[in-house]
Amino acid sequence: MPGTYTTKKYLFKPDVNSTGWGTLFNLMIDILDRVFDLAGYRRVGATPDRWYPAGMRSCAALTTVAPTANVLRAYPHIVPYKTTLDKIAVNCTTLTAGKQRLGLYADDGNCAPGARLLDAGEVDTGTTGVKLIDISQTIEAGTLLWLVVVGNAAPTLRATPANAGSPILGYDNTLGTDAAIGWSVAYAYAALPATFPGGAAVITAAAAQPAIFVRASA
Repeated sequence: MPGTYTTKKYLFKPDVNSTGWGTLFNLMIDILDRVFDLAGYRRVGATPDRWYPAGMRSCAALTTVAPTANVLRAYPHIVPYKTTLDKIAVNCTTLTAGKQRLGLYADDGNCAPGARLLDAGEVDTGTTGVKLIDISQTIEAGTLLWLVVVGNAAPTLRATPANAGSPILGYDNTLGTDAAIGWSVAYAYAALPATFPGGAAVITAAAAQPAIFVRASA
């Protein structure tokens, strides 16, 4: 069917036919396009201006944590609409000489990280401050990503507080107090593997977790 697409969310608009049904349909699509644009990443004009952490519901304030070295950690991030992520970052609040490596993994279809989408590279934690890496990763609407971090040292990073993580992995069969919010696996510091390693254990919300942030450019 011939037609055009909306400018923001690429919704299909069939050509108007002689009966006029297309006019009404297209109006509805334009309205939906504007509604969808209200959700998701915050923007001011054409400028992205907010950062979004993986795997967090809400909290009064972020905290800090010193994650142990040589552990690959993965936290979920759902992309609300088709967009390009242009930066990924952590915030080092207390320095320790060393590196942290950041990246993105696709979901394996069973709520776990599978294939590597991007090894974004390293940041240096020998100084404090926001440690960001420029990226360019276009993601489709509704995609579940896994943001990952692994280090060869244990600097103090800005963190998601205990019990603020999104319970994406639910609770175990004891129906206890701590939700499962991510995955971790021992991994000697190196480039990120093409597939997330097997044998990963769930991360529970009982303790603070390093906050990995992304920003959307479009």
